[in-house]
Amino acid sequence: HRSGSMAAPWDGLDEAYRTWLLEDMTSEEYNKLGPVDRRTIRTQFQQQQQPSAFPLQTLIYHCGARNGVSPGSFQRRVVVNEILGLLPESLASFNHDGSKLRCLCYGPPGSGKTSIMGKLDEVLRARFPTIPVYFVRCGELKGIREQLTNQLTGVPTCVVLADDVQEWYDFGNFFALFKGTNRLLVAAATYSVEQFNPQTPVEFQVKKKSNLTKQEASALLSRLNVDQEHHDDMIMWFGDNYGRFHLLVPTLLQRWNELKATKPDTTLAEAFFRAETMEDPVSGRLIPHLSTKMREILKLCWMGKMDTEQSKKLERYGVFDEHGQWSCEYVRRKYFRDIFHVSRPDSALFEDNPGSLPTELNLLKKGFEELNWAQLKMCAGSSTSGFPIEDIWQAEFYGSIGQFIPRELTFCKEHVVAQTDNRVDFVLRNGSTRAIEFLTNSRDVAGHHIKFENGSYRTLRLSGTYLVVDIKPWDSLPELHDVSNGDRLDTANACFTALASEKRRRHHAVFLISNDLSSGILYAYDATTKAAVEFARSPPPRDMDISE
Repeated sequence: HRSGSMAAPWDGLDEAYRTWLLEDMTSEEYNKLGPVDRRTIRTQFQQQQQPSAFPLQTLIYHCGARNGVSPGSFQRRVVVNEILGLLPESLASFNHDGSKLRCLCYGPPGSGKTSIMGKLDEVLRARFPTIPVYFVRCGELKGIREQLTNQLTGVPTCVVLADDVQEWYDFGNFFALFKGTNRLLVAAATYSVEQFNPQTPVEFQVKKKSNLTKQEASALLSRLNVDQEHHDDMIMWFGDNYGRFHLLVPTLLQRWNELKATKPDTTLAEAFFRAETMEDPVSGRLIPHLSTKMREILKLCWMGKMDTEQSKKLERYGVFDEHGQWSCEYVRRKYFRDIFHVSRPDSALFEDNPGSLPTELNLLKKGFEELNWAQLKMCAGSSTSGFPIEDIWQAEFYGSIGQFIPRELTFCKEHVVAQTDNRVDFVLRNGSTRAIEFLTNSRDVAGHHIKFENGSYRTLRLSGTYLVVDIKPWDSLPELHDVSNGDRLDTANACFTALASEKRRRHHAVFLISNDLSSGILYAYDATTKAAVEFARSPPPRDMDISE
């Protein structure tokens, strides 16, 4: 006989086992069980904690509903061949010094990464027939990634293709499998505007963008039954993203045909630049909705205050190109409308009558008053003269005036004139048309007017209205107050006097800019006094004191 109380069976159990038991019984009920019953229940618990192995042989590429195309119908070759050319050619080369065993293909949503991975899967299975090749969809398998990683640990030599690998960036155990020389990792990562830290847990020796080449984009457009004459415009509008062409071009062509049914002379550009183009339901996939943080970054872009690191992020997301400019017109226009477009336009600019359009001069006044001078200064560095080139003035005017144009109106820069290869710098349409041409430093003034009078712009249905604006520094002195109003007026008058006819003077404007790119004055022609008159200042006087 042993004196003292004995501990109950329940007291010796670990916390995890207790929690599991309490789903079916109380501690008192457990204590009443015999040793055999307790051992049986313990065995059941242990078996449930060791789930059956994931069937690795099921990790294969599936096309169709999972967004990728069949490798047999795969059309893109450039990025696939570039990647294959850098990966090991044989199993024996896995262990060679300098072998590249970690490759990353990255790009924005809808850029064709899954299809690229599908083609790589097919080729690598043929290249390495004696070792396992696994296609891992990281987004779908996130819940069992630890189990899957443990199993891959037991496969010393293999090839793993990881799609949407950014979903596992926080799981270092998976990437640790590929720090040796016996496993090959080929990964695809989606960089979208919602991912602000796409830092990889392992160094990828090969990194390739998933973008289309211009030749591939043109070939894709041909397969979509787009005439060759429209290919350059389409590439300018949709950039190098496979998904934008594949998903948006058919919709655009259908809309164009519908518009031509009632208005046969409607151009493809007019169909694209209508507001509905930005409302396609699929755009939520191609350009995700902006977070608050991302909106702040894009606003800094328009203010000219975005730093280099932020610009690099926007390049990875497919928003900017490598030059820090918008990747394409679709992206620029979509984000521009989402961030800045007001539901009620400026009542002083657009009257209540929906058929009425402001004059070109009033459009210029509003656009120049809202110019982003910090952005202009930043862009001026790309010019050898230090003065922004014509394309920059076009883009900045387009961005500033676009904030005030109602959604139902068509407005665009570089408008393609029907039946010609010519483009007008800015066009606004609503039945009637407003057209503006920009030039800098009085280059080919007569040539710009001739195009409107009886030249290549004659098919625009202008009804006699257009405006050519000459943008130039007003003097060699750097500050506005160093030049008198009289001197500036003399410079503007000289520009008008140089024109060959009174008609051209009425269709002309002069925008004189300070050499430090901080302000400007817009001059128009007064047909009564036959002289230049100050029409607007930028920034407006309320924001900046422009004194003598």
